[in-house]
Amino acid sequence: MRVLAIECSVTPGSIAVLDGEQCLERRSLPSERRTTQALTPMLDALLKDVGWQPTDIQLVATTIGPGSFTGLRVGVTTAKTFAYATNAAVAGIHTLRVVAEQAADWWRESHGESPARIHAVMDAQRQQLFA
Repeated sequence: MRVLAIECSVTPGSIAVLDGEQCLERRSLPSERRTTQALTPMLDALLKDVGWQPTDIQLVATTIGPGSFTGLRVGVTTAKTFAYATNAAVAGIHTLRVVAEQAADWWRESHGESPARIHAVMDAQRQQLFA
């Protein structure tokens, strides 16, 4: 399955294309410009670099929070618009689930076994946490 992944909930955001479980290409978004004005040209260049047309994408996955309110709006709107225009499916992924999965992968690679438990947290500003 050909997947476009969009992450705009944290700084820096990123976009990637995957073919099955293999990440073919990944780009970081400029920290100061996580807007559709930055995202759209990067997305176009990313697809051209891997030789795909927009209609080759079968699934658009994007994080849905918690995270930056503006970043989430940009990511979700871009994902939904792209999917609508190309007839791709859309999947929303919980940001903390992604963080926990990355931590678990790192632990398995480093220690040769799965972790017993992982708790993912993020800074929610104002001395609060997302958990």
